[in-house]
Amino acid sequence: MTNVFEPEWQAEIVADGMVLRALRVGAQAGGQRLGATLYEMEPGASVSPLHLHHANEEMLLVLSGEATVRRPDSEWTAGPGELIAFPVGAPGAHQIVNRSDAPVRVLMISTMTTPDVAEHLDSGKILTITSEEDQPGLHAYRKSDEVPPFEGEMSGPPEVREPRQ
Repeated sequence: MTNVFEPEWQAEIVADGMVLRALRVGAQAGGQRLGATLYEMEPGASVSPLHLHHANEEMLLVLSGEATVRRPDSEWTAGPGELIAFPVGAPGAHQIVNRSDAPVRVLMISTMTTPDVAEHLDSGKILTITSEEDQPGLHAYRKSDEVPPFEGEMSGPPEVREPRQ
């Protein structure tokens, strides 16, 4: 059991002038296939880069303050009590940012399907997300480093032809 109004933060991330605190409340509550992370963003902080998931759906619940929800083509402010779902794939691309002058507290809820592939849209990165002995494995690659699927696996590209009858 855990309490989102009286959290004992697991992590505080300080980078590039931003401060973000996090607590994996879904795991603390006993969730196995459903996750939830409580975030507190100081002004200027964001939960993550603009991204989408190919296997997991996410949902945002604003608990306090005013969170800016950024999508690839728009952004708007969401206040306390507002609930927004981000489906799998391009329709669910999002970023949660604190553009206000006060702390913002949000709960991000998600399915916990692994493996998952996420894309960071601004930087052109692909992330693979796996479960390794109950610990997430996170690996990032730039899309610009893409190689043909069979490169290094055989002497040349495979020949594709009609099957023999």
